[in-house]
Amino acid sequence: MTRELVVVRAADITASDPSAPSWLVEKLWGAGAGGVIGGAPKCCKSWLALEIAVAVASGRPCLGRFAVPSAGHALVYAAEDAPLQVRERLDNLC
Repeated sequence: MTRELVVVRAADITASDPSAPSWLVEKLWGAGAGGVIGGAPKCCKSWLALEIAVAVASGRPCLGRFAVPSAGHALVYAAEDAPLQVRERLDNLC
């Protein structure tokens, strides 16, 4: 899938702009937003990332609370965890 990069001048963005970002996960993660989940070691960052991915893929509320307006594909880049560990965590979350 190829998408065109849309460039918008900051001066052209208004509060009533209908192209304003919507939520991927309401009040938690904006659609089209990039970001980082950070925190102290062993504070469940990996689990949270997988929970967000499962919520987006399934369309079910993230953490049982934050609505996912539209289900879609989720890509997880788990650089620090072994693939089997990621699979087991996903199985547990699902």
